[in-house]
Amino acid sequence: MEKLSKILKLIESLIERIPTKDSKENIVLYSYLLSLFDISSDILFLVKNNRFKNIPVITRSFLETYIDLLLLSKSNEYIYTLIKKADEEEINKINGFLEFNEIEENEKINLTKQKEKLKVEIKECINYCNTKKLSIRDKFEKVNLLWLYETFYNELCAISHNEIRNIEKSHITSVHYDKVILKYQTSKNLNDYNHYFDFLLMSLVDIVTILNEKTNLDCNETLIKINQI
Repeated sequence: MEKLSKILKLIESLIERIPTKDSKENIVLYSYLLSLFDISSDILFLVKNNRFKNIPVITRSFLETYIDLLLLSKSNEYIYTLIKKADEEEINKINGFLEFNEIEENEKINLTKQKEKLKVEIKECINYCNTKKLSIRDKFEKVNLLWLYETFYNELCAISHNEIRNIEKSHITSVHYDKVILKYQTSKNLNDYNHYFDFLLMSLVDIVTILNEKTNLDCNETLIKINQI
């Protein structure tokens, strides 16, 4: 964990040098770096407070964001796919609110106007590029990481969804005929989570490398320091 902490401090120093004005594409990449930095910092906070159980849940969020960053770094058009998806989800939420009879008329009017603006934005996204809807699996496949989806990501999903085998592993000590013995597992050995930390370290280095290659942010010194840790 010491290595992760040191790398995050280096990235924090790097973040302080991010230009406030840059191309739209670069600003989006910087924003994803900030998001991944925040997620990693949250994981480090959990470790320092001996709260290990939700590390895989947050790691899943990190992984999904990391995959989006990889796709953004490969194609400037991918931003329109993300915008279109976000707008469609917002429209679904608005439709849900509009179904409630208790909503005041003024609120219905405002929501309907908002919905129409989102529809216009979706059409603009479609005009800019082919915004074919991608499944999570499709995203991994596009960056040649399908193996990571079928292994690591599926493991994270099973834990995040509290699938029955994970419930059993955490809270059932034994089953004997019709009797079940429960346990309350508040902590685990930190070593059980080493593969999550290894993934975070590898990904953070990759992210800094991408920014160094794709943006105006000079990350060479940071990469040298990271390699010396």
